[in-house]
Amino acid sequence: MKKQMTELKNKKILIWLGVFISLSLGIIYKLSSDSTKITETVEENKVENKTTINNEEENNEQVEFKKLSILTNKCRGCGRCTRIDPEHFEMNRETGKAMVISSTNLKSESLALAIQSCPDSAISLE
Repeated sequence: MKKQMTELKNKKILIWLGVFISLSLGIIYKLSSDSTKITETVEENKVENKTTINNEEENNEQVEFKKLSILTNKCRGCGRCTRIDPEHFEMNRETGKAMVISSTNLKSESLALAIQSCPDSAISLE
């Protein structure tokens, strides 16, 4: 009789454990699918906002967002960009490679020349 009661108690514990695990997995799945939907919504809003900015009737000029960066896996550290355009580039003493120090005045002639002169094509302006 005592053995049957112990077995029944163990079965109840196993059932509750199974229910708990199932509910936990369901919650985790729901949270991960919701975060994917949120990411997709944010991406759609970015595109929509950019289109809105570019299509405003009051402002005839388009707004351009550009990013200046150095592809460190390509840069060999020759320093040519820093000599041509010290306004935007500086050598990193730790890595021995160029780094961006300013993202203003992205239409300057010296920046264009530095990008064109990079022997490794390591400067990106997107």
